[in-house]
Amino acid sequence: MPFGTISNVKISGITCAIPDNKVYTKQYTDRFGEDELERLAEETGVTSTCRVLGPQLASDLCYEAAESLLNSLGWERESVDALIYVSTSFDYTEPATSGVIQHRLGLSTDCIAEDIRLGCSAFVYGLVTAGSLMQTGGVKRALLLCGENVSKTTAPSSTSDLLYGDAGSATALEWDETCSRPIHYLLRTDGNRFKSIFSRSGGARHPDGEDIYTITSGVDVFAFSIREVPKTILEFMEHYGLQGDDLDLYAFYQANEKVIGRIIKWCKLPPEKVPMSLTRFGNTGAASVPIAISTYLEDKERDRGMHILGSGFGVGLSWGVVDMFLPKDAPVEMFFTRNYYDDDNDCTVTAP
Repeated sequence: MPFGTISNVKISGITCAIPDNKVYTKQYTDRFGEDELERLAEETGVTSTCRVLGPQLASDLCYEAAESLLNSLGWERESVDALIYVSTSFDYTEPATSGVIQHRLGLSTDCIAEDIRLGCSAFVYGLVTAGSLMQTGGVKRALLLCGENVSKTTAPSSTSDLLYGDAGSATALEWDETCSRPIHYLLRTDGNRFKSIFSRSGGARHPDGEDIYTITSGVDVFAFSIREVPKTILEFMEHYGLQGDDLDLYAFYQANEKVIGRIIKWCKLPPEKVPMSLTRFGNTGAASVPIAISTYLEDKERDRGMHILGSGFGVGLSWGVVDMFLPKDAPVEMFFTRNYYDDDNDCTVTAP
Protein backbone atom coordinates (compact mmCIF):
# COMPACT_ATOMS: atom_id res chain seq x y z
CA MET A 1 0.00 0.00 0.00
CA PRO A 2 1.43 3.42 -0.94
CA PHE A 3 -0.54 5.16 1.82
CA GLY A 4 0.62 5.06 5.42
CA THR A 5 0.35 6.68 8.85
CA ILE A 6 3.00 7.37 11.50
CA SER A 7 1.63 7.91 14.99
CA ASN A 8 3.07 9.49 18.16
CA VAL A 9 5.92 11.28 16.35
CA LYS A 10 6.21 15.06 16.39
CA ILE A 11 8.40 17.48 14.46
CA SER A 12 10.45 19.25 17.14
CA GLY A 13 12.32 21.70 14.90
CA ILE A 14 13.79 22.47 11.48
CA THR A 15 17.05 24.26 10.74
CA CYS A 16 18.60 25.03 7.35
CA ALA A 17 22.20 25.98 6.55
CA ILE A 18 23.04 27.87 3.35
CA PRO A 19 26.57 28.35 1.97
CA ASP A 20 27.67 31.95 2.37
CA ASN A 21 28.39 32.40 -1.32
CA LYS A 22 25.66 34.13 -3.33
CA VAL A 23 25.84 33.76 -7.11
CA TYR A 24 23.66 35.87 -9.43
CA THR A 25 22.72 34.59 -12.87
CA LYS A 26 23.56 37.98 -14.37
CA GLN A 27 27.21 37.29 -13.51
CA TYR A 28 27.21 34.83 -16.45
CA THR A 29 26.15 37.29 -19.13
CA ASP A 30 29.49 36.97 -20.94
CA ARG A 31 29.13 33.18 -21.11
CA PHE A 32 25.47 32.79 -22.11
CA GLY A 33 24.31 36.21 -23.28
CA GLU A 34 21.79 38.59 -21.77
CA ASP A 35 18.81 37.32 -23.80
CA GLU A 36 19.37 33.70 -22.76
CA LEU A 37 19.65 34.63 -19.09
CA GLU A 38 16.46 36.71 -19.25
CA ARG A 39 14.66 33.73 -20.83
CA LEU A 40 16.01 31.47 -18.10
CA ALA A 41 14.82 33.79 -15.32
CA GLU A 42 11.38 34.13 -16.91
CA GLU A 43 10.90 30.37 -17.33
CA THR A 44 12.29 29.23 -13.97
CA GLY A 45 12.06 32.19 -11.58
CA VAL A 46 15.69 31.71 -10.55
CA THR A 47 17.80 34.87 -10.42
CA SER A 48 20.37 33.79 -7.82
CA THR A 49 21.66 30.73 -5.99
CA CYS A 50 24.05 29.97 -3.16
CA ARG A 51 27.01 27.68 -3.89
CA VAL A 52 29.34 25.72 -1.64
CA LEU A 53 32.75 27.29 -1.10
CA GLY A 54 35.77 25.27 -2.27
CA PRO A 55 35.92 22.04 -0.23
CA GLN A 56 32.57 22.72 1.45
CA LEU A 57 30.03 19.91 0.88
CA ALA A 58 26.37 19.08 1.54
CA SER A 59 27.42 17.08 4.61
CA ASP A 60 29.06 20.20 6.05
CA LEU A 61 25.83 22.16 5.61
CA CYS A 62 23.77 19.36 7.19
CA TYR A 63 26.24 19.11 10.07
CA GLU A 64 26.03 22.85 10.75
CA ALA A 65 22.23 22.72 10.60
CA ALA A 66 22.11 19.74 13.00
CA GLU A 67 24.61 21.30 15.41
CA SER A 68 22.56 24.48 15.58
CA LEU A 69 19.28 22.59 15.98
CA LEU A 70 20.58 20.37 18.78
CA ASN A 71 21.75 23.45 20.64
CA SER A 72 18.41 25.23 20.11
CA LEU A 73 16.48 22.24 21.43
CA GLY A 74 18.89 21.57 24.27
CA TRP A 75 19.03 17.88 23.38
CA GLU A 76 21.77 15.83 25.00
CA ARG A 77 23.88 14.19 22.30
CA GLU A 78 23.44 10.71 23.75
CA SER A 79 19.65 11.10 23.51
CA VAL A 80 19.69 10.97 19.69
CA ASP A 81 18.90 7.40 18.62
CA ALA A 82 18.98 7.75 14.82
CA LEU A 83 20.55 9.96 12.14
CA ILE A 84 19.28 9.61 8.55
CA TYR A 85 21.21 11.40 5.78
CA VAL A 86 19.26 11.64 2.51
CA SER A 87 21.05 13.04 -0.53
CA THR A 88 22.71 12.31 -3.85
CA SER A 89 25.83 14.11 -2.57
CA PHE A 90 28.17 11.90 -0.54
CA ASP A 91 31.64 12.55 0.84
CA TYR A 92 33.21 9.22 -0.09
CA THR A 93 32.58 6.00 -1.98
CA GLU A 94 33.02 4.39 1.44
CA PRO A 95 32.11 4.81 4.28
CA ALA A 96 28.59 6.19 4.64
CA THR A 97 28.42 9.95 5.10
CA SER A 98 25.90 9.59 7.94
CA GLY A 99 28.52 7.95 10.15
CA VAL A 100 30.95 10.80 9.58
CA ILE A 101 28.29 13.35 10.59
CA GLN A 102 27.38 11.21 13.62
CA HIS A 103 31.02 11.35 14.72
CA ARG A 104 31.28 15.10 14.15
CA LEU A 105 28.14 15.75 16.19
CA GLY A 106 29.43 13.65 19.06
CA LEU A 107 26.45 11.30 19.06
CA SER A 108 26.45 7.99 20.89
CA THR A 109 27.66 4.76 19.27
CA ASP A 110 24.15 3.48 20.02
CA CYS A 111 22.86 5.94 17.40
CA ILE A 112 21.69 4.39 14.12
CA ALA A 113 23.41 6.15 11.18
CA GLU A 114 22.07 5.53 7.68
CA ASP A 115 22.49 6.97 4.19
CA ILE A 116 19.62 7.05 1.70
CA ARG A 117 20.46 7.86 -1.91
CA LEU A 118 17.55 10.04 -3.03
CA GLY A 119 17.40 13.58 -4.34
CA CYS A 120 14.22 15.49 -5.10
CA SER A 121 11.97 13.27 -2.94
CA ALA A 122 14.52 13.14 -0.10
CA PHE A 123 12.57 14.88 2.65
CA VAL A 124 9.35 12.92 2.17
CA TYR A 125 11.07 9.52 1.99
CA GLY A 126 13.45 10.43 4.80
CA LEU A 127 10.65 11.58 7.08
CA VAL A 128 8.79 8.31 6.51
CA THR A 129 11.94 6.25 7.11
CA ALA A 130 12.82 8.06 10.35
CA GLY A 131 9.22 7.99 11.56
CA SER A 132 8.91 4.29 10.76
CA LEU A 133 12.02 3.53 12.83
CA MET A 134 10.39 5.35 15.71
CA GLN A 135 7.29 3.15 15.46
CA THR A 136 9.37 0.24 16.75
CA GLY A 137 9.64 1.92 20.15
CA GLY A 138 13.42 1.76 20.29
CA VAL A 139 14.08 5.15 18.68
CA LYS A 140 12.84 8.12 20.72
CA ARG A 141 14.72 10.95 19.01
CA ALA A 142 15.94 11.18 15.42
CA LEU A 143 17.66 13.65 13.13
CA LEU A 144 16.70 13.78 9.46
CA LEU A 145 19.39 15.47 7.37
CA CYS A 146 18.65 16.42 3.75
CA GLY A 147 21.23 18.31 1.72
CA GLU A 148 22.80 18.72 -1.67
CA ASN A 149 25.84 20.17 -3.40
CA VAL A 150 24.39 19.85 -6.90
CA SER A 151 26.54 22.72 -8.18
CA LYS A 152 29.46 20.26 -8.23
CA THR A 153 27.66 17.80 -10.52
CA THR A 154 26.03 20.02 -13.17
CA ALA A 155 27.83 20.92 -16.38
CA PRO A 156 29.19 24.50 -16.21
CA SER A 157 28.73 24.79 -19.97
CA SER A 158 24.93 24.51 -19.61
CA THR A 159 22.50 27.15 -18.36
CA SER A 160 20.96 24.43 -16.15
CA ASP A 161 24.03 24.90 -13.95
CA LEU A 162 22.60 28.28 -12.96
CA LEU A 163 19.36 26.78 -11.64
CA TYR A 164 20.81 24.69 -8.82
CA GLY A 165 21.75 25.92 -5.38
CA ASP A 166 23.39 24.08 -2.48
CA ALA A 167 21.88 23.74 0.99
CA GLY A 168 21.63 21.50 4.02
CA SER A 169 18.85 20.90 6.52
CA ALA A 170 18.19 19.16 9.81
CA THR A 171 14.75 18.12 11.06
CA ALA A 172 14.32 16.84 14.61
CA LEU A 173 11.73 14.15 15.28
CA GLU A 174 10.66 13.04 18.73
CA TRP A 175 8.52 10.22 20.08
CA ASP A 176 5.55 11.70 21.96
CA GLU A 177 2.67 9.54 23.12
CA THR A 178 0.56 12.67 23.67
CA CYS A 179 0.95 13.75 20.03
CA SER A 180 -2.56 13.79 18.58
CA ARG A 181 -1.54 14.69 15.01
CA PRO A 182 -0.32 11.68 12.98
CA ILE A 183 1.96 11.99 9.95
CA HIS A 184 0.30 10.70 6.78
CA TYR A 185 2.18 9.81 3.63
CA LEU A 186 1.90 8.53 0.07
CA LEU A 187 5.06 7.34 -1.71
CA ARG A 188 5.61 6.28 -5.33
CA THR A 189 8.44 5.26 -7.67
CA ASP A 190 8.70 4.76 -11.43
CA GLY A 191 12.09 3.18 -12.13
CA ASN A 192 11.05 2.66 -15.75
CA ARG A 193 11.97 6.32 -16.28
CA PHE A 194 15.29 6.24 -14.42
CA LYS A 195 17.14 7.87 -17.34
CA SER A 196 14.96 10.99 -17.17
CA ILE A 197 17.49 12.47 -14.72
CA PHE A 198 20.68 10.54 -15.27
CA SER A 199 24.34 10.65 -14.28
CA ARG A 200 25.83 7.72 -16.20
CA SER A 201 29.46 7.61 -15.14
CA GLY A 202 31.28 7.24 -11.85
CA GLY A 203 29.36 4.27 -10.44
CA ALA A 204 30.26 0.59 -10.61
CA ARG A 205 28.51 0.01 -13.96
CA HIS A 206 30.41 2.74 -15.83
CA PRO A 207 33.31 3.67 -13.53
CA ASP A 208 35.55 5.16 -16.20
CA GLY A 209 33.01 6.94 -18.37
CA GLU A 210 33.34 10.56 -19.35
CA ASP A 211 29.67 11.46 -18.75
CA ILE A 212 30.34 12.85 -15.30
CA TYR A 213 27.58 15.47 -15.25
CA THR A 214 23.88 14.92 -14.63
CA ILE A 215 21.72 15.00 -17.76
CA THR A 216 18.04 15.90 -17.46
CA SER A 217 15.38 15.19 -20.07
CA GLY A 218 13.62 18.49 -19.55
CA VAL A 219 10.47 17.71 -21.55
CA ASP A 220 9.91 14.33 -19.86
CA VAL A 221 10.55 15.64 -16.36
CA PHE A 222 8.33 18.68 -16.91
CA ALA A 223 5.49 16.47 -18.17
CA PHE A 224 5.88 14.16 -15.17
CA SER A 225 5.94 17.07 -12.74
CA ILE A 226 2.78 18.75 -14.01
CA ARG A 227 0.78 15.52 -14.48
CA GLU A 228 1.72 12.83 -11.98
CA VAL A 229 2.57 15.11 -9.07
CA PRO A 230 -0.66 17.14 -8.85
CA LYS A 231 -2.69 13.95 -9.44
CA THR A 232 -0.89 12.33 -6.50
CA ILE A 233 -1.39 15.39 -4.28
CA LEU A 234 -5.12 15.42 -5.03
CA GLU A 235 -5.35 11.67 -4.43
CA PHE A 236 -3.59 12.13 -1.09
CA MET A 237 -5.87 14.98 -0.03
CA GLU A 238 -9.00 13.08 -1.02
CA HIS A 239 -7.85 9.93 0.80
CA TYR A 240 -7.28 11.83 4.05
CA GLY A 241 -10.24 14.20 3.65
CA LEU A 242 -8.16 17.37 3.34
CA GLN A 243 -9.37 20.59 1.72
CA GLY A 244 -7.19 23.43 0.48
CA ASP A 245 -8.04 25.66 3.43
CA ASP A 246 -7.34 22.88 5.98
CA LEU A 247 -3.60 23.37 5.56
CA ASP A 248 -1.48 26.34 6.58
CA LEU A 249 1.43 25.76 4.24
CA TYR A 250 2.32 23.77 1.10
CA ALA A 251 6.05 23.08 0.81
CA PHE A 252 7.07 21.65 -2.56
CA TYR A 253 10.29 20.54 -4.18
CA GLN A 254 11.59 23.67 -5.87
CA ALA A 255 11.78 22.44 -9.46
CA ASN A 256 11.02 25.77 -11.12
CA GLU A 257 8.39 28.50 -10.99
CA LYS A 258 6.33 27.13 -13.87
CA VAL A 259 6.05 23.64 -12.39
CA ILE A 260 4.97 24.96 -8.99
CA GLY A 261 2.54 27.32 -10.71
CA ARG A 262 0.93 24.39 -12.56
CA ILE A 263 0.60 22.41 -9.33
CA ILE A 264 -1.06 25.40 -7.63
CA LYS A 265 -3.49 25.77 -10.52
CA TRP A 266 -4.34 22.07 -10.95
CA CYS A 267 -4.79 21.44 -7.22
CA LYS A 268 -6.58 24.79 -6.70
CA LEU A 269 -4.26 25.79 -3.86
CA PRO A 270 -4.05 29.28 -2.33
CA PRO A 271 -0.85 30.76 -3.88
CA GLU A 272 -0.05 32.74 -0.72
CA LYS A 273 0.45 29.44 1.12
CA VAL A 274 2.95 28.07 -1.43
CA PRO A 275 6.42 29.58 -0.93
CA MET A 276 8.93 29.71 -3.81
CA SER A 277 12.32 29.70 -2.15
CA LEU A 278 13.93 29.05 -5.55
CA THR A 279 13.77 32.77 -6.35
CA ARG A 280 16.44 33.30 -3.68
CA PHE A 281 18.27 30.00 -3.46
CA GLY A 282 17.55 28.14 -6.70
CA ASN A 283 16.63 24.48 -6.91
CA THR A 284 18.16 23.08 -3.70
CA GLY A 285 17.34 19.43 -4.44
CA ALA A 286 17.06 17.26 -1.33
CA ALA A 287 16.85 20.32 0.93
CA SER A 288 14.01 21.97 -1.02
CA VAL A 289 11.09 21.17 1.28
CA PRO A 290 12.80 22.30 4.54
CA ILE A 291 14.11 25.42 2.76
CA ALA A 292 10.61 26.24 1.53
CA ILE A 293 9.22 25.86 5.07
CA SER A 294 12.00 28.01 6.54
CA THR A 295 11.55 30.68 3.86
CA TYR A 296 7.81 30.89 4.52
CA LEU A 297 8.20 31.10 8.31
CA GLU A 298 11.19 33.44 8.28
CA ASP A 299 10.50 36.47 10.48
CA LYS A 300 6.92 35.29 11.13
CA GLU A 301 5.46 35.03 14.62
CA ARG A 302 3.41 31.85 14.96
CA ASP A 303 0.45 32.09 17.28
CA ARG A 304 -0.44 28.43 16.70
CA GLY A 305 0.91 25.22 15.22
CA MET A 306 1.20 24.78 11.46
CA HIS A 307 -0.43 22.01 9.43
CA ILE A 308 1.94 21.46 6.49
CA LEU A 309 1.68 19.42 3.30
CA GLY A 310 5.03 18.61 1.70
CA SER A 311 5.82 17.01 -1.64
CA GLY A 312 9.08 16.00 -3.27
CA PHE A 313 9.37 14.71 -6.84
CA GLY A 314 12.06 14.03 -9.41
CA VAL A 315 15.16 11.89 -9.87
CA GLY A 316 14.36 8.19 -9.76
CA LEU A 317 11.68 8.87 -10.81
CA SER A 318 10.57 9.10 -7.21
CA TRP A 319 7.84 11.17 -5.61
CA GLY A 320 5.65 11.42 -2.56
CA VAL A 321 3.37 13.51 -0.39
CA VAL A 322 3.32 13.91 3.38
CA ASP A 323 1.32 16.00 5.81
CA MET A 324 2.66 16.89 9.24
CA PHE A 325 2.04 19.25 12.12
CA LEU A 326 4.68 21.73 13.23
CA PRO A 327 4.09 22.76 16.87
CA LYS A 328 4.01 26.44 17.76
CA ASP A 329 7.14 26.15 19.91
CA ALA A 330 9.22 24.18 17.36
CA PRO A 331 12.18 26.32 16.26
CA VAL A 332 12.53 26.99 12.52
CA GLU A 333 15.79 28.69 11.61
CA MET A 334 17.96 29.44 8.59
CA PHE A 335 21.51 30.78 8.50
CA PHE A 336 24.57 31.12 6.26
CA THR A 337 27.87 29.35 6.85
CA ARG A 338 31.40 29.14 5.43
CA ASN A 339 32.41 26.10 7.49
CA TYR A 340 33.61 22.74 6.19
CA TYR A 341 35.25 19.58 7.53
CA ASP A 342 39.01 19.03 7.41
CA ASP A 343 39.08 15.23 7.57
CA ASP A 344 42.88 15.08 7.73
CA ASN A 345 42.87 16.96 11.03
CA ASP A 346 39.34 16.01 12.15
CA CYS A 347 38.21 19.57 12.70
CA THR A 348 35.87 22.20 11.31
CA VAL A 349 37.48 24.97 9.25
CA THR A 350 36.06 28.27 8.01
CA ALA A 351 36.61 29.08 4.33
CA PRO A 352 38.18 32.47 3.65
